[in-house]
Amino acid sequence: MLIKKIKIIKNTIVYSASNYIVIFLGFFISILSKKILGVEGSGQWAILTIFLSYGLIFGSLGIEIAVTREIPQAKGRGEHLDIEQMVNAGFTFTFIIGLLISIFYIYVSNYFVKDLMIKKGLVLTTALMVVTLLYNLNLSILRGKKFISALSLIMIINILLVGIFPLTLAYFYGVVGYVLGTIISTLLSFFISKKIGLIDYKWMFDLKKAGKLIVIGFPMLVAGLIQNTFLGLDRIMIGATLGTSALGLYTIALMSTQQLTSLPRFFQTVLFPYVQEDYGKNRSIEDLRPYFIKSMYIISRLLPFIIGLIIFFIPVIVLHFLPKFKDGLMAMQILVCGFYFAVISETSGMFIYTVNKQKILPFLYGFMLALNAGLIYFAVLKGWGISGVALASSIAYFIFFIIVSAYAYLHLMKVKEMITYFTRLIATYFYILLVIIAINRMVIIKNEISQLTCRLSLFCLFYLPIFIIVEKRESLFSTVAGIVLGYFRKKKLR
Repeated sequence: MLIKKIKIIKNTIVYSASNYIVIFLGFFISILSKKILGVEGSGQWAILTIFLSYGLIFGSLGIEIAVTREIPQAKGRGEHLDIEQMVNAGFTFTFIIGLLISIFYIYVSNYFVKDLMIKKGLVLTTALMVVTLLYNLNLSILRGKKFISALSLIMIINILLVGIFPLTLAYFYGVVGYVLGTIISTLLSFFISKKIGLIDYKWMFDLKKAGKLIVIGFPMLVAGLIQNTFLGLDRIMIGATLGTSALGLYTIALMSTQQLTSLPRFFQTVLFPYVQEDYGKNRSIEDLRPYFIKSMYIISRLLPFIIGLIIFFIPVIVLHFLPKFKDGLMAMQILVCGFYFAVISETSGMFIYTVNKQKILPFLYGFMLALNAGLIYFAVLKGWGISGVALASSIAYFIFFIIVSAYAYLHLMKVKEMITYFTRLIATYFYILLVIIAINRMVIIKNEISQLTCRLSLFCLFYLPIFIIVEKRESLFSTVAGIVLGYFRKKKLR
């Protein structure tokens, strides 16, 4: 287990390093895109991403999701021929389904969309959806095969392409140019990832093989659809009730939550195939216990540190580079704090999917969707604006975390142990939030750089005990340091 732990951490470092490069570049690309598109154009792009996200959910009928689980589990069972057939059938039917959805979106744009810019953008978004589906399938295959280095390289190449084509074309053609540029960058990324990952697709019209993948992945597809609506309901209702300008301001909050989700997600990207491969060997839930208890613990203790950095840094960046978006800062701070619970809930969702209990997820997400809609509608009626919507969504995320975590971890723990485990988790997080609020209120300096430096220094000082506890329990930082030092020693010897 120790050797596997080191491998997981090592791969996570590689994948994290590349992703932080992607996050860093993506953050400034996002800022530049907002500056080029403006508030109205940013709102239009946000609407188009709603169509895109739904198309990506329906586009594979759960095939892509099933592939990420079935490849490592088949590898654990030693069924290598099955993997090749699975990949080819998945590619063929993903392409076909993507084309069918594109035709439907073109019909919708011609008969139901009145805004001319969004109409043109939606037609182009259909092509972007198909290309993205195939590109995502490449990434899923590489992930399932644990080709982390190739995956990391492709992510960096993709963000560099995104920084070139979409921004350049957006400057000349607005949101339509941005969509067209994204199509070009994603298409190039598909072919590059296919070459680097040594993926050789063959057309395979095997309904039985594709059907098996759909049966496995379809419940997750439905859950993904409802989850996407649940997590994106704030965007939908702001666009419908408060207008595209308000939605444009809210994109600051959306941008910040995207940065927040990165660390846990690329850790889970590395962890997932190891979990599936081990579970595929003997299907023992007891073997899964160390994976999920430790991963939840580590993510729940490290993620609040990222939240603090976001809350301290983003206002300074927005006020200097995006002053027109300053009215979205309060909503950003509220949503980021609440989104913590949505992020750590993904660990519970991964466990539910691993043990083939995913049929419960659509019902859980359906209940939370209705509750979230009611809370957001109440906030809008009260005239609380986008900050009220962010608060309503945060409350819904917390309730969802309680429900889905209880369902998942009752398979791993007894009731008393689970209550103690999650009480400590929540108490630690609220302690950190109080520290962040206190620092924001108490440290006020005219010079913004000095203010930011003082706030960050105090925050790190208060966070130090949590880092020490994590190190004593998991030896996380010493293991990471050992891996990094070992890498540089090997490089020096060469």
